Amino acid sequence: MVFLTIDRALRLCHVAHCARYAKCDSLCLIHAKLQRPKWTEKPAQTMSIEMLTHSNESSASSVSGSERRSKKNRWCSIAECEQLARIDGLCTRHNMQLSSKKRKCVIVSCNSYARTRGLCTRHGGGNVCRFHGCKTSAQSGGLCRLHGGGPRCKHPDCDQFSKAGGLCGFHAPV
Repeated sequence: MVFLTIDRALRLCHVAHCARYAKCDSLCLIHAKLQRPKWTEKPAQTMSIEMLTHSNESSASSVSGSERRSKKNRWCSIAECEQLARIDGLCTRHNMQLSSKKRKCVIVSCNSYARTRGLCTRHGGGNVCRFHGCKTSAQSGGLCRLHGGGPRCKHPDCDQFSKAGGLCGFHAPV
């Protein structure tokens, strides 16, 4: 016999006979998607209630429509996207697309990604070498390559910088 604790029962979808956990407005993701306004749905992506409740009985949600609409809109803010918003009002896919555009270097002709202050490492972004007066981008250890930073060759008794696979050009297999 399975007992529902009060905590677990509060987290379940409010549609009768649905055993999924509630993620959005006390509904599971599938039932939440069915509650979206009709103008946002695409006909090819609609599902029947019978498919969603896992039974032949279709029943209404115990949460009223007005209560659901009064809560914060959790859908992606891109017009034709039907995914739940995860970060900053966007779904995961659109957040990744827009955040990569946001991370571009602010220098007009540069296509590199910004590290800090909106600049890429070539234009002054990222960490700067700790050596006094040096303005070069830091490698590992907080120092630029000139002052001893950066990865070294893994071969014993070699102090060259590594190029590929942790080995310098001399020790790397051909």
